Amino acid sequence: MKTITIKTVGVIMVAVITLSMNSCKKQVVSPKTGTASSQTDNFRLADVVLNEGLNNAFSFNSHTSHKTASANDIMSSCAIVTVDSVTKPHVATVDYGTGCLGGDGHTRAGKIVITYDNADFRVGNNTFNVSYQNYVIDTTEINGSESMHNNGPDSLGRTTFTVTINTSVTQNGVTDNINGTFDYTWIAGEGSDPLQNLQFSITGSITGNDKDGNSSTATVTKELIKNYKNSTCNYVISGTILVTEAGYADKTIDYGDGTCTGMETITVNGVSTVKAQ
Repeated sequence: MKTITIKTVGVIMVAVITLSMNSCKKQVVSPKTGTASSQTDNFRLADVVLNEGLNNAFSFNSHTSHKTASANDIMSSCAIVTVDSVTKPHVATVDYGTGCLGGDGHTRAGKIVITYDNADFRVGNNTFNVSYQNYVIDTTEINGSESMHNNGPDSLGRTTFTVTINTSVTQNGVTDNINGTFDYTWIAGEGSDPLQNLQFSITGSITGNDKDGNSSTATVTKELIKNYKNSTCNYVISGTILVTEAGYADKTIDYGDGTCTGMETITVNGVSTVKAQ
C-alpha cells in the first residue's frame, strides 16, 4: 500500500451532468405534501452527489497536479490519498478526515474509495467504481455508489462513457434516493494537459424519491451540452430535460441555445420561470 500526498495526485476531471430535477405540484387537491421548492432543493443536492463521485474518481492521473487553489479542484493539502498501485484492480482512498476545505470552497469529511484498472480514465474499457464511507460535503451526507465505464470511441473518434448511479443524499434528516444511467460523449478538451475547456454531450435519465417518498423521473429529451473546467463558463449551455411524477404537472427544463448564460428556463403548465443553474 502506497500513501501519496496531494501534490503527487493528478486529475482527470470529468464533468457530470448538472441536473435540476424536480416536480411541480398541480393546482388541484392532492394528497402530496411536498412543495416544488423543497423538491428542487433535494434534487439539486442529488446533483452534488453525482459531481462528488466523478470529481474524486478522476484524481489519479500523473500528468497534472490536482491539489491547487483553483475553484475547479476539490482537494486541498488536508486530504490524504492512499493508493494500491500494485494489485489490480487498484484501490484508492481519499480521506478528508473530520473536515477539509477544498479549492471550490466546500468542506468535505469522511472517505471516498475508488477501484480501477488504469489511472487514466481515457483508456478504453476502463471502469472506475466509487463508494462513499461516512462522506459529508458541508452539511450533506452522501451514501451509495457510482460506476463509470469507458466504452471506447464513437464513429468520430470521441471517447464515450456510461455513468450508472445508485446513491442517496441526506440533509436535515431527509433522504433522497437517486438511481439512473447517463451516456457521455467527450466533445472537446480530451487531449488537453492539464485538462481544460472540456465539453460533453449527455443523454439518459434518472429516477428519484422526494422527501415524501414520491417517485419522479427526469429524462434528457434533447442532448445536454455541458462545459467544464472552463475559465469563463462551467454550465450546461443547451438541451432539455422532462421531469414527470404521478399527480404533478410535467416540468420542462430548457438550458438554452448554446450561449453560456448560466441560466435555465423551467416551464410548468405553460408558465415559464428563468433561474440560475
